[in-house]
Amino acid sequence: MAHPVLRRGLSLAAVALTAAAGVALGAAPAAAAVPSKDAEVYTLDDNPGGRGFFESTGEHLFACDQQADGLRVVARITWYGGGAYHTRTVHDADGANNGCTEYANDIEIAEGTEVILEVWLQDGADGTPRFRNLKSGWA
Repeated sequence: MAHPVLRRGLSLAAVALTAAAGVALGAAPAAAAVPSKDAEVYTLDDNPGGRGFFESTGEHLFACDQQADGLRVVARITWYGGGAYHTRTVHDADGANNGCTEYANDIEIAEGTEVILEVWLQDGADGTPRFRNLKSGWA
């Protein structure tokens, strides 16, 4: 038979483990929810000519031309939902420092869904993407 002090110590350890397990189980649903997280990313040229950002509250996508280099800025988000991948793309082609261009339509993304935000520069509407960069966020 275990010594009374040792037995009491084992009982306290069992109570502590049971309590910890209860706290962990009780916390699991809250931990499973992914908080909303905005994302912002700059093009990879040495003086970033473009910026894209995604605001998780309300799901807003913006492209921002920051440099008078004759190139447009393109921002795109991609996410997976309902068994398929979805994308939304916006171009800021009105010149540098004239503000940002927002994707015009409502974007509906389920809360907690990861989105990948990409931004790049390109020459014209169908130009080759240059200085592409990406970052993730959550709706």
